[in-house]
Amino acid sequence: SDAYKQAEAVKKRLDEEVAARAAIETALTARNYDALSAAIDRMVSMGGMDDEPLLAQGQALKEELEAQAEATKSLVAAVEARTIDGVSAAIAHAVKVGLGGDVPELVAAQAVEARMRAEAAMEASLAALESTEDVSALEGALGEAGAMDPPLLATLPDSAPFAAAQRRLDQLKTWAEIRAELASAKKAGGLSALASALSHAADSGLPECKELAEAKKKMDKMGEQAKILNALSDAVRGGDIAAIEAALTAAEAKKLGGE
Repeated sequence: SDAYKQAEAVKKRLDEEVAARAAIETALTARNYDALSAAIDRMVSMGGMDDEPLLAQGQALKEELEAQAEATKSLVAAVEARTIDGVSAAIAHAVKVGLGGDVPELVAAQAVEARMRAEAAMEASLAALESTEDVSALEGALGEAGAMDPPLLATLPDSAPFAAAQRRLDQLKTWAEIRAELASAKKAGGLSALASALSHAADSGLPECKELAEAKKKMDKMGEQAKILNALSDAVRGGDIAAIEAALTAAEAKKLGGE
């Protein structure tokens, strides 16, 4: 009869609605995007269920999962681009859309952010020492950069502050060696050694210092002495008594007698 058929149709519809609700509930619990999309499409295609609370919940979760999927892609892209602002922004957006703290892409991005902040702090410390005279401070900072896990240069092989600090350390060590060379040459009194030490100082750009000033003074004195002695030798060879006497007077004035 028509009543029987109508009852069967109503029962079938009610069974379909129950099944549709169950499908959405299962997908909501599992937070499974594909299953949720299919369940939503099924309920919408049935018609007459637009006011169903589970449908609204399902659509809201679907939007949330889509936003989280996009946030995950953004995290991967930001990590690949490796800029602190980009990574930080991607992390902030991921947290905002509710991405779980155990999501591998978020964990990786947070690790990269922490590493980049540590790199920036290390480079700032190195940059601050670019003009220092403190060898120990430079050695300490460069040592800290090398002791990072992984070392600074492992992730920033072209770090300009690290290279500048290393150049400064090498320069200070070179200058220390040259100052020692100048002091030694001055004490020894050899013209050749003194000239060589002064040449090294000039080539290295050694700034004015006690050792350099004393070496220059010694060099000037030795040059003047050599000039007087040469004049005396020339006078002796020429047999010019007046010239000899003048040269002897100059030599005595410089306390060169007996040399």
